Amino acid sequence: MSQPAARNGLTTLRCYGDSLALPRIGFVEFHETYLYKFSSFLKRRISNLHVIDRSKASATSVDLLEMNRHDNAYFGTSVDIQIIHCGICDCAPRPLPPRARQFVSRMPPFIRNRIIAGLHNNRAALLKSGFSWKAVEMKDFQKTIETWTDMLSKHAERVYLINISPTNKQTEAHSPGLIRSISQYNQILSEAASKYSNKVSLIDVHSMIPQQSDDIDDYILKEDGHHITMNTHVLIADSLISRECEYRNWERDQ
Repeated sequence: MSQPAARNGLTTLRCYGDSLALPRIGFVEFHETYLYKFSSFLKRRISNLHVIDRSKASATSVDLLEMNRHDNAYFGTSVDIQIIHCGICDCAPRPLPPRARQFVSRMPPFIRNRIIAGLHNNRAALLKSGFSWKAVEMKDFQKTIETWTDMLSKHAERVYLINISPTNKQTEAHSPGLIRSISQYNQILSEAASKYSNKVSLIDVHSMIPQQSDDIDDYILKEDGHHITMNTHVLIADSLISRECEYRNWERDQ
């Protein structure tokens, strides 16, 4: 059985994700998240595991890469295992460009709330008419992911890159173009994993979910069409554990 390549007696696990990596009150408890399940599995086999969870709601790939760079100044660049889980905040079509969204956010509440309500009620029509922007446009997402995976290929022992989950029909109707956007951004993630296949492993949750059930609402919250349910956390955790066992030549049931 191979042993972990711990640095200074520590095995380090970092996770940089958006809100999909976090618990969700009323739906997913802390102990039901994939990071908790995965790290608990590792702790039963590794005596000195250091876990850094830097997941943040509404975080884009740009935000998370900057956070990773910031952390490197304090924790160092070397890491044994790193999880990256982002993309939905980057790729979702929005009826206002980022600068306009920032401008609206600074308006007095009674004006801001009316504008937000109007955008919400007319979102589909606006997107279909061409008023469509991304928080991180595709070329910038590609540059960010390429920069990030290139950096990690030099300093990480291995990286698990979780792609964007599928959405449901209701969310696509409300945000036309989301399905296509998810596919395009997932292709970028897939290409990054292929380029650094010796270090980066793709967790293809987008393909895994349809194989489990015809009812996507078992795996994606029907209320918003992108947050993941406990079932998806289990899928991701099982995939992470399987990849880690394969890497370390561990038996799953030990």
